[in-house]
Amino acid sequence: MKVHFIWKNCNQSFGPTYSWLPSDWAKTVFFVSTTPEEAEGVILPLLDPTLLERYQWMMEDKDHPRKVFVVSRYLEIISPIFHAYPISGMWGSSNPWEYFYCDIQALEDLATLDTTPQQYPERLEDNEYWKNCFGGPPHEVH
Repeated sequence: MKVHFIWKNCNQSFGPTYSWLPSDWAKTVFFVSTTPEEAEGVILPLLDPTLLERYQWMMEDKDHPRKVFVVSRYLEIISPIFHAYPISGMWGSSNPWEYFYCDIQALEDLATLDTTPQQYPERLEDNEYWKNCFGGPPHEVH
């Protein structure tokens, strides 16, 4: 499993509907990608049943080899999410996601990660997120 981005003090609900929650609810969430096998073996058993339809849709998406989830540090939130969510233009200049890349062996590893921000790669071709989630940088993806 790979972590690609982090959103500290996230107060967005990633349940069946997306909504904003009180700031005292805020959690640190990570954008995690998995292989389909990891998704089935690790994520599915922990997934809220109300998110199964979104999960099934994501698993059927053959254009993206890795499956992506928003996962909170202590696993209160585990939600399938659209691949471009943390880099979407909808955020504009107020994008809360920070580049954060590392490998993890288990979701429980999120609880002990050092969340010091990392420098974003200078060249998009070096960005592991694009390589692993989309198969290459945007200009190579059709």
